[in-house]
Amino acid sequence: MFLKKVAESLFNKYGDKLSEMALVFPNKRPSVYFRQHLGALIGKPIWSPDLFTIHEFIQLSANRLVADRLSQSFLLYEAYSEVMLLHGETNISTYERFYSLGEILLNDFTELESNAVTISDLYRNMADLAAIEQGFDYLTEEQKEFLQRFWKNFSADKLSLQKEKFLQLWQKLPAIFKRFCDLLEAKNLTTTGILYRNLVSDSQLNNTFIQDWSQVVFIGFNALNRAELQLFAEWKQAGRALFYFDTDHHYIDDKLQEAGLFLRRNLSLFGNELETGNSINRSDRPVHIISAEGNAAQVRVLPELLKDIPAVMEQPEKVALFLADENQLLPVLHALPPSLPFVNITMGYGLSQSPVFSLVQTIVRIQESLARMSGKSIYYQPLLQLLQHPFLYEVSDAIKLAADINAKSLVSIPAERWLAIEEKRLKLILKPVENPLDLIRIIRQVL
Repeated sequence: MFLKKVAESLFNKYGDKLSEMALVFPNKRPSVYFRQHLGALIGKPIWSPDLFTIHEFIQLSANRLVADRLSQSFLLYEAYSEVMLLHGETNISTYERFYSLGEILLNDFTELESNAVTISDLYRNMADLAAIEQGFDYLTEEQKEFLQRFWKNFSADKLSLQKEKFLQLWQKLPAIFKRFCDLLEAKNLTTTGILYRNLVSDSQLNNTFIQDWSQVVFIGFNALNRAELQLFAEWKQAGRALFYFDTDHHYIDDKLQEAGLFLRRNLSLFGNELETGNSINRSDRPVHIISAEGNAAQVRVLPELLKDIPAVMEQPEKVALFLADENQLLPVLHALPPSLPFVNITMGYGLSQSPVFSLVQTIVRIQESLARMSGKSIYYQPLLQLLQHPFLYEVSDAIKLAADINAKSLVSIPAERWLAIEEKRLKLILKPVENPLDLIRIIRQVL
């Protein structure tokens, strides 16, 4: 409804001149629906406005590519290794061990850059609390109190080995991030966080990019980082920016309503091209609460509930299912009526839940079992997982061998039992590898 109102407002105000404007959304999904709503209003061919996510829009301010996440991870590890070696550290973690820490550091780095926080101030010596507090004069009292409680765990008199290592890393983080930025620059790459900082410090390479459009319209934003707050304020003052916030009296009128905290601030700073709605506190819509014990029971009752909603078949886009647990996605999809015209899934689907992941995992376990038994036999569990996998279970050779293992309760299956298998994928997977790199080749070939 919000995007439909925005489309109507912009089309009524600007008509064909929309092609001269840039519309910026928090992420990709709203722009898809906005385009549909705008298309329904147009009765003749017109040029479309430019639609961006906020990150795509910010990237226009530089002539450098934003490094993908994996490239950033490798470059950060390179920076980490160089700085640690420079400080005499010889016991440097491998990339595999560093990866999870690197993900945390990349998130921190993006957060710090986007909020224009001075990294050297943040990561200064943790033993000097007074200096830290001076460097954080913009923090609230509650945030300072949290830092002080955190600080008490780092008594210099009784540091454990783990804390000592943490402190050593903490002290080197400014140098690591500095080297990370140098490596990015050497490859003519950048990050979204760096672009944010460059924009607010007027050091971006393309400082006139916003002048390519008559107006830039920011749609559906809520919590803004410090860089966005500063940029939006500057662009509004320059007459370049318009703002559409999805507000409701339920959030705006009640000052104690925490969910409206950022919206109330945004309205006071930037205004709103739409009037505040009143949809949440309506009393003309029924709410039914149905008792169901456990996730499985909730999924089982779902098909019956959907039968009583005519819009499910007539206008499925008008019906929304919200899941409290993302692991329920697949059970819910299986429970939906097969006659449903289409389903639009707007949540993430973990790779670890996919059949491809389980197949690769099973191939690795097969080879581990073969290696332990010198290729002469194999443990039944990974073999059964392979033979009964969704991608392979209909292969006749797999059906016969799996039935034999289950019928005779076999634990260790000798090589001669599977050597006769002709199916090329199974044959490839069950052949012992001599070199670990061959395992990668097998996985690629099977996929």
